[in-house]
Amino acid sequence: MEARRERGFVLVATLWLLAALATLASILAVYMRDAAVAGSLREDELRIEAAERSAVELTALRVAGFPSEAPPPRGAFRFELRDARIDVAFVCESARVDLNGAPQAMLAKLFAALGTDADEAAAIAARVVAWRKGAPDGTDADAYLAAGRAYAPRHAPFQDVLELSLVLGVTPELMRRALPYLTVYNPGGQIDVRAAEPLVLSALPDIDPARVSSMLAARGGAGFDAAAALGTLGSARGFATASAPGATRVFVSVALGDRRRAGAEIVMLATPREAQPYRIVAWSDE
Repeated sequence: MEARRERGFVLVATLWLLAALATLASILAVYMRDAAVAGSLREDELRIEAAERSAVELTALRVAGFPSEAPPPRGAFRFELRDARIDVAFVCESARVDLNGAPQAMLAKLFAALGTDADEAAAIAARVVAWRKGAPDGTDADAYLAAGRAYAPRHAPFQDVLELSLVLGVTPELMRRALPYLTVYNPGGQIDVRAAEPLVLSALPDIDPARVSSMLAARGGAGFDAAAALGTLGSARGFATASAPGATRVFVSVALGDRRRAGAEIVMLATPREAQPYRIVAWSDE
């Protein structure tokens, strides 16, 4: 009787041990599967980063690698790395309105073109200028306090275009519409007529719709002479350029076969006099 009890105890213990081993094996299988997935995802991340870095290098070659030639204001290309397909588009940052370099009149016209009432657009433009350097009468801080804001204008250059959302009168909707046309990497403030969007061209001070249409028509034809086109701008000529070196915005889209897609928006600054021909000043991953 005692022997049977001992054999029963051994059998139960063995069954428990087998069950524990089975559970451990299941846990190990799940761990190994998750580790494999994590490793695959990490590999994808590294490949995406390598593809984006390659896109920047190839763009730099196009805009900064030929000092004897005028760099193209915009362009697009595609290349492949193993099974990754990378689509790249780039455009000079001088195609955008600079929050620090643009005159007040240009800012007012831009906000108005984006659908803001003309008087309110002028008021917002004045507040943008006051934010970056202070209001002439020094009362701008009082206006923010009166509006219930817990801050006052910095009286310093904008560090990022998103800082515009702190300016009185700038609504989330206006921010959404304005972001594709704004920058803080075109400090000269001049707009490159070779690459600027029609809405940006229309923001040039003292320019009328007819001149914008004429510029766009000429730009779309073969043999566009940008220097000659500048001469047709009249008094708006001082706010435009056709050869603005400096920052370039790069849009990268990466497709890893059928598995994963990713993208990035990068701003690179040409530095031909330095050891590195360019410097990345902004990087935003999708």
